[in-house]
Amino acid sequence: KFQDVFTDKSLDFMTKILANSATGQATAWPPGITQSLKGKKADRSIEASRKEAETIIFTIVEDALKKANVSAKEIDVLVINCSLFSPTPSLCAMVISKFGMRSDIASYNLSGMGCGASLISVGLAKDLLHRRSF
Repeated sequence: KFQDVFTDKSLDFMTKILANSATGQATAWPPGITQSLKGKKADRSIEASRKEAETIIFTIVEDALKKANVSAKEIDVLVINCSLFSPTPSLCAMVISKFGMRSDIASYNLSGMGCGASLISVGLAKDLLHRRSF
């Protein structure tokens, strides 16, 4: 509502979706949404979008590396999918640089294909891993 881009009908619909989304206090909402909930105008700049992507992706990668007990240098394949945000340098380049991954890593940055691309990215990762010789 504070963004002046939604109708009352669309806000009512989003409220119903959110109420049934099974999200709770532990849900990590993107900064753009939390700003809106606090009555602030969301920052839609490329810098804010990149910062939001870094916040989410870096945390996921750190947690995955820790959980798998591997170093970033041991990663052979990196697949990142983002429905809407497609920056240059890519999200893969951002992760490779941040974590010091090898220069010969096979990286695939899927962007701009909508939510359905999540299935494509999982399929791609599966196919790439099955073709690797361990």
